Amino acid sequence: MVGEDNNILQYFIFIPWLVSTLASASYFAAIGQINNEKLELARYAYTQASEFGIDQKKFVLLLYCESKMNKNAEGDWRSETKEYMAGGIAQFWESTYNTYTEKYNLKKDYWNPYSQIDLTARIIALEKNGWRHWFNCSKRVGFNKSIGLELAKSSF
Repeated sequence: MVGEDNNILQYFIFIPWLVSTLASASYFAAIGQINNEKLELARYAYTQASEFGIDQKKFVLLLYCESKMNKNAEGDWRSETKEYMAGGIAQFWESTYNTYTEKYNLKKDYWNPYSQIDLTARIIALEKNGWRHWFNCSKRVGFNKSIGLELAKSSF
């Protein structure tokens, strides 16, 4: 019972944070679309960002920008081949996903949103300019500014 009470308390703290974060980035429509699954994925993303020393707000917003926290999202349509190149919550191209899961010795499960969140956190935290894999959304949420500044400071 104590563990369950603690979990409920965490949600009471996390939900206002998430709503405030989405509103601050003008994701007003996303606020009305939060369901239990998206809430849990956002909370997991927050936890992974914390574990890897990534700005939690920017990390969660990156996933909202890429997929609206939709684990089945598809993107990067190619009219030549009539197929989507990117999929999942972090919009990985499958070849990129496979390359990095091998590099970090992670279980391959392309459509698993937790797997994509884990891999995204590792790439952003451990790869030089890892944020560039999500170039447009990284710019939108400010990863390019903060990470660039941190790298510049650490090189002196």
